[in-house]
Amino acid sequence: MRLAEALSLRKALESRVGQLTDLLVKTSWRYEGMEAEGARSYGEVEQELLETLGELEGLIIRINRTNVATALDFEGERLSIMEAIAQRDIIGRKIGALRQSMQAMISALQPDARRTYLFEREDAPRRVRTAVPVKDLEQRVNQLAARHRALDVAIQAKGWQTDLVS
Repeated sequence: MRLAEALSLRKALESRVGQLTDLLVKTSWRYEGMEAEGARSYGEVEQELLETLGELEGLIIRINRTNVATALDFEGERLSIMEAIAQRDIIGRKIGALRQSMQAMISALQPDARRTYLFEREDAPRRVRTAVPVKDLEQRVNQLAARHRALDVAIQAKGWQTDLVS
């Protein structure tokens, strides 16, 4: 099985765990005398949930071993897939934080009667200034987003080329 296929299977198993958890909750109690014919018992659902979780655990271990053992080249740097995933995730967090601050800057620059009132002082309104130029911040976000996409593509491509370790 290829790493990419294992990731798809992991997603399906995680979804199934969620469904079984919901079903377990639904079968956790019933009104006396209201048993539905053909309905699954709590024990049956719990057993399937535990089996599915066991399968998921084994798959996650194999995926993680593969991610540590497999190297990829990205922009002249040799990284394990695990390192590449960590970099991609941190870049995503940087993008999120910078986009939030950029949105705050844009909002602060918009005319707003309430904000104008708050900043007026003795007939001289205060001007709102951003900490950095929004255009510069937007460029940084775009550069990070391009790196994030490129890293994501490299990780996915390697996943389709890599066999899952035992």
